[in-house]
Amino acid sequence: MYFLDHQLKPGAVFIDAGANDGLYTLFAAHKVGPQGLVISIEPSTREYEHLCKNIRLNDFKNIRTLRAAVSNVSGFAELKVAESSKSGHNTLSQSFYYKDTTLEAVEKINTTTIDEVTEADSISRVDILKLDIEGWELSALEGATRTLVKFRPLLMIEIICENGSAFGSNSGKIWEFLTNYGYQMKTYSSVNGLPVEATEHPGPGYTDFIAVPKKSV
Repeated sequence: MYFLDHQLKPGAVFIDAGANDGLYTLFAAHKVGPQGLVISIEPSTREYEHLCKNIRLNDFKNIRTLRAAVSNVSGFAELKVAESSKSGHNTLSQSFYYKDTTLEAVEKINTTTIDEVTEADSISRVDILKLDIEGWELSALEGATRTLVKFRPLLMIEIICENGSAFGSNSGKIWEFLTNYGYQMKTYSSVNGLPVEATEHPGPGYTDFIAVPKKSV
């Protein structure tokens, strides 16, 4: 949140892919104000209902919601829905990264691309794109290439290497992809939470990254 608090300005556009119940969505909506916009994307029916309820309770008018998963193509996919106490573990992978997670349901969901979202809504800017999608990051980025080129947003990405491997992805491929699009990878300082240059891609486990357009570094 410290990063968003310093980066999001009134009038900005924030895309929250993997919004869950809306923690980042609500914070961003407050920061960007009535002239800004938050696009909140969540595939799970259960979490999407919680998200919409939280938006109504907070009476935000600057949030657009979409029940879908972001990918590199429009279509359908199967979402493994975790027990409600571990809703952040929902995944398109064949299994959960955290082995103590219990499967509650399997949902057939719609998939879309970030490019389709920004073009359908006639978005004139994208300031920050957040991806917290349990291993599906590379596919989502492949579906966001026009957005990356046109708007050069900052990227907030959680990378879970083990989940990504199920889709032929890994942190090295994500790193290479973003480097080829003119991004520099940063991570959060353990001292003060500020972005610092990432010198190598992560190993097993998960890491929160920031990808910054090189012209903005």
